[in-house]
Amino acid sequence: MINALVPGATIAALARRLRLAASEPPPPEAVVEIHSARPLEGETLSFYIEEAAAVCGAAIADLPIPDSTVILLVVRGNRMIAPRGSTLFEAGDHVHLYCEAADAPFLGLLFGRPEEG
Repeated sequence: MINALVPGATIAALARRLRLAASEPPPPEAVVEIHSARPLEGETLSFYIEEAAAVCGAAIADLPIPDSTVILLVVRGNRMIAPRGSTLFEAGDHVHLYCEAADAPFLGLLFGRPEEG
């Protein structure tokens, strides 16, 4: 048991020291909150766009986003950007969208890990 715990703890510490560990994205300056009198079938998700994300540098119109998905808001720094087809996603953007639950895994492949919240 010690052989399993000690290397695991040292690897995590070493990864942080070498700045290889994934850090939490900074919180967005604005968030989208939707209240409904009835349960909605979809869900709202938010993503922090990292340089390695498939959508980074791409225009909304060029992405294979499902028809049932709506990009609600892009937060860039302290600016809120109304998403258009020509909007380019940049590293550091916070993207808020509404989608069907079945599409969430695919959107995660495009945008990266959803933000907590």
